[in-house]
Amino acid sequence: MPVDKMLVIREGEKERREHVALVTPAPVGPASHADRADVMQDVTGSDGRTQRITAVVAGGVGVLGAVLGTIFGVSAGSSWSAAQNDCGKSCAPTSPAVGERSTAQSDAAVSTVGFVTAGVGLAAGALLWFTAPHLRPPTTPIGAAPVAFPGGGGLVLRW
Repeated sequence: MPVDKMLVIREGEKERREHVALVTPAPVGPASHADRADVMQDVTGSDGRTQRITAVVAGGVGVLGAVLGTIFGVSAGSSWSAAQNDCGKSCAPTSPAVGERSTAQSDAAVSTVGFVTAGVGLAAGALLWFTAPHLRPPTTPIGAAPVAFPGGGGLVLRW
């Protein structure tokens, strides 16, 4: 129950003391999911959805990089094997193995870029996902959190 106390302060008044007694407030029912979302958005400026969407996109780029890296890596290995079978240890400059070797090198470079992209994408996605704000309030045994409701707000103390 709110308590209002009016203070009249006079000019020149010194060493005045006021006593304010704090009582335990009436129990507050559990906040709804919408209320928690409002609180988190007020506190963090975001409810974390955008960050989670970005994390999923980054993870998708990482998975795509892994797929492309694998495809081009297998292709590079196949082209390199064909070049070695066609030529052995020495080869004429006009041999088809020269083209196969070049293809193997190009595919290997694309494969490397794909796997680097996979590592960066998956790491960024994981970092963004696990650092996104959650809609659940902290479950610490002692704490304080601002609470905003339509038409008002306050501070919730938990102990």
